[in-house]
Amino acid sequence: MSDLSLVRYEGFASQSSAGALRSRLERECAAALECGVHLIVAQGDDGSLVVGDSHAYGDAADPFASARIEALILDELRALFRLPLEQVSERWWVSTR
Repeated sequence: MSDLSLVRYEGFASQSSAGALRSRLERECAAALECGVHLIVAQGDDGSLVVGDSHAYGDAADPFASARIEALILDELRALFRLPLEQVSERWWVSTR
């Protein structure tokens, strides 16, 4: 999990230092916060990574994943990890209201 996740989830966001972290992230990562982006990475037995995610809410269900949000997630991944090869093999999108 990245620091974006620490202000996303209540268990972390309720900590006394979360306000200062949120202020810093608003300066440094405003677009990611606006789109509900936070980084969670899990590695499978085969070495592949599952990377996500975002929580973007709206009035209408959109069946399409946002290229902008996907780019923000991948930017956060690149900022934290140096990967030998980056290839997106699958995508998923769950739309909620």
